[in-house]
Amino acid sequence: MTLIFVVLVVFLLLVVVGRFSKADPGRTARVLRSARRSFTAYFDRGQARRREDAQRDAGARQDRGARASSGEMTKEEAYQILGLQPGAGADDITRAHRTIMKKLHPDQGGPTYLAARVNQAKDVLLRGR
Repeated sequence: MTLIFVVLVVFLLLVVVGRFSKADPGRTARVLRSARRSFTAYFDRGQARRREDAQRDAGARQDRGARASSGEMTKEEAYQILGLQPGAGADDITRAHRTIMKKLHPDQGGPTYLAARVNQAKDVLLRGR
């Protein structure tokens, strides 16, 4: 939707610039400044909304991550989260954790809650070794 809008506005600007550039260069400059302000306002409004949504979602993920880290996890749950069989070695645990975190890390766009659960699973399994 946004791409269609941008293409349409650029097309209209080209038509407007073509029409006014020969007749009145001052008017062309005013039209372009006005269009730039309109574009800026339109995209800033969208960015602000996305920024607010992202901050709200991040706060909710942090709350869930804090709850996950405060709850106790059994070894059985930890093995299930990491996709391992009970009795897996420390190397297998570390490898499984690293593989999952490459996909779920919050820096890669993954949810904080799941990353916290995966970290907790690794900690539970490696704590007794």
